[in-house]
Amino acid sequence: SQIPDAKCYIYGAYTPAKAQQFHQPKKGLYIAGWAQDAQDVLAKARVNLAPLRFGAGLKGKVFDAMQVGTPTVMTDIAAEGIFMSATDDRTSHTSTEDHHQAIVAVNDDFDNFAQAAIELYKSSEHWHQAQAHFAPHISAYFNRGKQQYALVERISDACNNLNQKRQTNFWQALVNQQQLKATQYMSQWIEAKQTIAQLHVIDRPPAIDSSDD
Repeated sequence: SQIPDAKCYIYGAYTPAKAQQFHQPKKGLYIAGWAQDAQDVLAKARVNLAPLRFGAGLKGKVFDAMQVGTPTVMTDIAAEGIFMSATDDRTSHTSTEDHHQAIVAVNDDFDNFAQAAIELYKSSEHWHQAQAHFAPHISAYFNRGKQQYALVERISDACNNLNQKRQTNFWQALVNQQQLKATQYMSQWIEAKQTIAQLHVIDRPPAIDSSDD
């Protein structure tokens, strides 16, 4: 009701039937389904909403929005690894710092999420502050050259200290143990399969020589 002329479009492939019941154009809510060009859709939007409650890794649609200059209101899960980590102690979406970086509704507080979206939609100042941060933020944290150098350094360090890292890497040891078990059972399965095939050959009746007729 604070922005009655705003329209909310929800995109996504394979939209379930139960989601279609929320398609109410008269109230400004559109279940739009699959988008042929996500960046084109995001470029036409004033605000990108990412109310994610779960998920891992960097969220592609947040980066897509940054690339086309559309600010995003997001949960801490959506922002994780891009603007903040899940353990960052950020308790309010209304600080000046947030407007310079990203609008984050912490702890999945969707009342704050909705209010943040309204403020960003209505305030030209906050909108331009959020947009202006994209380029320097990507350059500082997602520069390809810097990341390539860091990756090579990590690989070189691992190769130079291989034995030490293997001894202290619990998860690698656990995975290796499971891999060996998988190999063991796979070899047993192959052996059993070959044995069964050989038994079928032994039990097969001899072929009749038609030349004796």
